Amino acid sequence: MGRRVKLGWGSRGVFPLALLVLICPLSPLVALFMAPSGTVQDREVTLPAVDQAVTTQPFDLNSVSEAVTIKTVFTPPGSTLLYLSTELLDASGKVVFQHDIEGLGTATGSLPDEAALSRLSPSEREREWMRTSNSARPANDHSVRFRPAEAGSYQLRFQAYLPRNREGDAIALPAQVLVRTRVSTTPVNRGMLVLTFLMSGAAALMFLSKVYRRGRIQCSGRYESLGQAGRASRGDYRAGLLALRARVAFSQGYETNFQHEAKQYWSFGVRVTDGEGNLLYRGSAPVDKSTVSLSDSTLNLVIFPQLFQLTKDCNLRFDLLPPESSANLQFDSVCIEVCDKVKLAWPQEVVRLDP
Repeated sequence: MGRRVKLGWGSRGVFPLALLVLICPLSPLVALFMAPSGTVQDREVTLPAVDQAVTTQPFDLNSVSEAVTIKTVFTPPGSTLLYLSTELLDASGKVVFQHDIEGLGTATGSLPDEAALSRLSPSEREREWMRTSNSARPANDHSVRFRPAEAGSYQLRFQAYLPRNREGDAIALPAQVLVRTRVSTTPVNRGMLVLTFLMSGAAALMFLSKVYRRGRIQCSGRYESLGQAGRASRGDYRAGLLALRARVAFSQGYETNFQHEAKQYWSFGVRVTDGEGNLLYRGSAPVDKSTVSLSDSTLNLVIFPQLFQLTKDCNLRFDLLPPESSANLQFDSVCIEVCDKVKLAWPQEVVRLDP
């Protein structure tokens, strides 16, 4: 008769090496948490007049591998259309790149001044420093992202030009223009690391699902009786680990109150015989899941997967026996799956079959 044993790490069917595939999704996850944080440098200038360039205080870009984002927010005087020229200068004063943006002044679109910021908490001040109203966006809010060709000290040079009214007529600049810039660096592309983690994790899980538990299917189908399922499971099985999975459905499940009781107390009988009808194992398999289908009023019971260790190639038959407490329920169907060549990631308790 079969007996329950605990497999060892060197047992046939225990194959932990496939778990090494988890290194693939873990690598970007480790890089994500160990990557150094970026830097944030804020600069602020005031443009006193049209066509008068103003340069910010220098800021450092320490690595050519870091992504740099320069966000610029400015607010022209009310009802004034204005162009803002932005130039990035290296340490020698050479223009690295230049771009222009157009802004529209509104009554509600001005940046908060220093007096307003001083009344806020540090966290609120950090958020409000670059914030304008929605009516001032996106024309007055511009970001550029790049990687510097070389590390070093840089500056930004701003110049306002072509002020106009809403009708498009040229006008004099009625007031100074406040320009705020935030220079932030990102050592790693966190979004790409997260995407890599998700994609490699999904691929690793699909690979592991193919390696473990499934094995080679010898019998799989839906049958109208437990005897029919037992006859279908008859076959030649290879030595190693076998797995038996089953789902049994009883009709009138909705009209009974057996769902919780089935999971707590019910167990199916399991019987394994060889090709000559000799009994190799007789035991029980408890219910793992119990669900009630409201559409067709059936009680569905899923048994815990049963693992067997076959010591040599043999012709076997697997039979399920219903619980005695289900005698007043009408049997509907059984879905059974029997596999050999099953692999486990770590040692587990199995039933040893020694024909």
